Amino acid sequence: MSVLKWTVGILCCALILVGASLFMMADPYYLSAPTDASLIERLHKNKASFDLLHQMMVDDAMSYVSSTKLGKPVSDRRRKEYVRLLEAIGNPILRSDGNMTKYSYAGGGLSAIGPGWQKAIQFNCEQNLPTLASLDNAGELNAGELNQRTVDDDWCLIFEKFD
Repeated sequence: MSVLKWTVGILCCALILVGASLFMMADPYYLSAPTDASLIERLHKNKASFDLLHQMMVDDAMSYVSSTKLGKPVSDRRRKEYVRLLEAIGNPILRSDGNMTKYSYAGGGLSAIGPGWQKAIQFNCEQNLPTLASLDNAGELNAGELNQRTVDDDWCLIFEKFD
């Protein structure tokens, strides 16, 4: 075989690998989205850890930031407690604004400003949103809206599609 054929073959394989990697990162068909049942089971099985993590985040945020200075970073002991709790609930990506804490377990998209999605467990859900029976059929959910399913009084599952 000629060198040209080998080079073209290697380049084609490389392009296929890059394309497949980008497709998997974008996950436009929500293949990595966990089922509602698996997230609800995780929440019920680890409810104390979820509650404690939320409270720790609220406490640390309130004690760390003031209008005139930043407080001391969390202690090593506190950091180890965060690690232990996060490992217990499956290492989600956390986001909190004081009232709401979101534990994101899956998402897709290639750009911070482009289309994307996430599926998460959330504390302190939106009260004015209708609750859906299931978030498993993500392809049918509306883009640009927060879709939620109530689990308990303070907890829900959310699925967001970003435009």
